[in-house]
Amino acid sequence: MKKIVTLALLFAGGLTSSAYAQGNLFTPADCDANGWLWFDTQAKIDKYVGEANSDKLIKMIPGAAVEVEPDIFEPVNSTASPTVYGAGTDGYLPGVDSTGATLGADAKQGAIVLAPASPYTSFNGGSILLHLPSCYHLEVFLSAETSIRPALKGGFGELGTIDCANIKSFIFLPYHGAGQCTWEVQDIENGSGFKLNQQQPVTAQILNGNQSKAEMYVHGIKVQVYGEGAGISGTASDAEGINIAQTGRFISLSREADVNVYNAAGKVVLSTRAEALDLGALGTGLYIVQARDAQAVATQKVLIP
Repeated sequence: MKKIVTLALLFAGGLTSSAYAQGNLFTPADCDANGWLWFDTQAKIDKYVGEANSDKLIKMIPGAAVEVEPDIFEPVNSTASPTVYGAGTDGYLPGVDSTGATLGADAKQGAIVLAPASPYTSFNGGSILLHLPSCYHLEVFLSAETSIRPALKGGFGELGTIDCANIKSFIFLPYHGAGQCTWEVQDIENGSGFKLNQQQPVTAQILNGNQSKAEMYVHGIKVQVYGEGAGISGTASDAEGINIAQTGRFISLSREADVNVYNAAGKVVLSTRAEALDLGALGTGLYIVQARDAQAVATQKVLIP
């Protein structure tokens, strides 16, 4: 009974929290001061990036299949590494030329490396897929040794790669030469009149559509969503700080901990040890998430849409 009363007080009085500007999709502690998530540490890659069938926020989708043996075709996988270097503003990977001059001096380290497209302008290279609870702002930082020509497919709800494959209208980055660039896409409409800036769930797939068979490096991504409920809200925690962040139905912690999830009646509906979990199976409603380890205890009220 004491547990239920305590939870009831939490629901009635609320927790000490404050929304981050425009509801950052990613945990603010993992981003820079401008809200960019850079893929420069293995910890951030492990937390946010996974294969197509994973539950990660950023899913890597293979590129076109190539023939590895007669009549045997395999897709070209994208990869992610905190140590890989992309191209500098001069369009070169780090190194020196035949005269000893430095190349790629300002190349960024750490990236999701999107597999090359197959034929010229085929737009079938590797991609990343994001299921967003809403989209206020989406921007990516890219580099390539050849012209940078990504494409974006988008649609309402949580689309799979098969669904995205059926989308005929693309959103393109205007032609950009080799080197580095940022691409802001939320307000650009495709041929069907769809744009990513929506206050409802949307899917974004960013594809390598380079105009030559070259890899494309995604060094960083900035995603902001509408409202405190959809994005990352503040947490209640002690000085050691386990941060609990909500992105739609997904919950992520700043470190692995023992997690209990309570419904409005104070009943434990999920108990696990994790750094991230999907609460979608619990259904819509208000819940309390409590995370605990040897250093800290944190409690967060979450609303599953």
